[in-house]
Amino acid sequence: MILLLSLPTSLALASPDKAVPIEKGQAAPFSGQLLPTDLAIKLAQKADHCDALWSAELEKVKALAKQDLELAYRLRDIEQQRGDDIAQAAKDQAAQADSFLRSPVFVATVSVVTALGLVLVTGYAMKGID
Repeated sequence: MILLLSLPTSLALASPDKAVPIEKGQAAPFSGQLLPTDLAIKLAQKADHCDALWSAELEKVKALAKQDLELAYRLRDIEQQRGDDIAQAAKDQAAQADSFLRSPVFVATVSVVTALGLVLVTGYAMKGID
């Protein structure tokens, strides 16, 4: 207690979070590194500059992430459109095949071939019975 009373008031109340001026030869109020004022100012300016650089880099990364997301959405839309186009082409191809199967020429041809086949099969069957 006597020691605390003998220290100057500014040193007794000093904390690591506050700057405390000390004179040459005077004991420091706590352990740490002692920096000249010019160096302390330069370091503080560098720290401020680093914060600005990190903020700028963060904004760049955010912009790139946004571009990536937009490109992913565009790619998804293109793939969806491609799938829709393929499905439509398959439907069109099936419709063409279906229309061919329903065409009068195809129906008549199948009917004639079927009738001819029945006649031939029946003829061979009749020969086998005789």
